[in-house]
Amino acid sequence: MKRFAKKTALLLVLVIALTALFSVYASAEAADSVKNVTGKIGGYIDDIKDQFRFINDWLKGLLGDFAGYLILVVAVLLLVECFVSYRLLKVNTFIFGAYLGFACGLLGYTHLTAVMNVPGEYIKWIIAGLLALILGFLFTAINRVGVVILTVAYTFITVTDWTDNLITQIVVTAVVLVLSVIFFRYIFIGASSIFCAYKGLTMLFSLATTSLSPISDIIAKIEPTQYLPGAPAKYVTLGIALVIAFFGILVQCKLLRRKKY
Repeated sequence: MKRFAKKTALLLVLVIALTALFSVYASAEAADSVKNVTGKIGGYIDDIKDQFRFINDWLKGLLGDFAGYLILVVAVLLLVECFVSYRLLKVNTFIFGAYLGFACGLLGYTHLTAVMNVPGEYIKWIIAGLLALILGFLFTAINRVGVVILTVAYTFITVTDWTDNLITQIVVTAVVLVLSVIFFRYIFIGASSIFCAYKGLTMLFSLATTSLSPISDIIAKIEPTQYLPGAPAKYVTLGIALVIAFFGILVQCKLLRRKKY
């Protein structure tokens, strides 16, 4: 009964939000203002993505010759997570929150140095570390709500890249929001299983082109796209990932029936 009440409340908020957004769309001038805002948000998202790339490059440089082994470990963990992502929901939200917080901290330091003198670059790592802990624990605390917010935000940003029509952007985002609220478990399990399978396989097969020996030699021998030269590698990888994700979804749905899961 409590779950039904929460879902009803969220849907009511959605209706209110949609009504407000459609009223904004009634004015062309206001719609242009919304587009400007979304454009700025997209710019900040690109800046954060740049920080993600900086963190990855920094880790690779820090690990040196062992960077390839880190990719191997992460790839294996992602493939394992296809079967346990929902059970590790809080762990995942903490890791993502911490990663996002660290990137935002680095970006914040960049903006801070643009307006004032900051004594020592070590301040950058302190700011990034503190923000990583704050967002990590915050995302863990709000748990499912945080996942829904991130899903909706990602959907809206993605749709804005496809079309400039505000009505389409709102409708698609609203549909994703409703589905995320009502079918949270199944949406999360499906999306996370497919993402982890595809990302894990992509990272694993990428080692076939590196100099990580003898692991790269072994992976190069089992890498399936070399035996299918007529098909683009990404589609072959996606097909294999979907098969793995299918079994991952089946396993998690079966575990979902157990108590306290």
